[in-house]
Amino acid sequence: PAAARDAFIERLGSGDAMKQTIAAQGLADLRDVAAVSPLIDRLEDDATEGAVRVIIAQSLAALGDGRAIAPLAAVAGDPDVDVRLRRNAAEGLATFESDEATRALRDLLQSDDSYVQEVARRAIAVRR
Repeated sequence: PAAARDAFIERLGSGDAMKQTIAAQGLADLRDVAAVSPLIDRLEDDATEGAVRVIIAQSLAALGDGRAIAPLAAVAGDPDVDVRLRRNAAEGLATFESDEATRALRDLLQSDDSYVQEVARRAIAVRR
């Protein structure tokens, strides 16, 4: 698994959208939290293609590591980010049940996107 993880992490930084997408999905499948930091780096990199960033957001949610909460919240709440990515980041954030995630979801209730608001509203309602 370590060799596979390392190969996926290398491909994640390749700049090739197809390789990055496959790598992000592969890292999620491996369930190795050592992949969280490289995934966050790519998520936060505006040069990474939007469709790849969507898969990365989904992968971070699948890994379930709390280090992903703040980056997912930042993307979900950024009105300058593509709406599809914002929505996927909000959905990913909703999978976390920590107080930090709940606070971030409360902030998303003020989103300019009604879908992001609804994801946040539903996730918060389940926690009550």
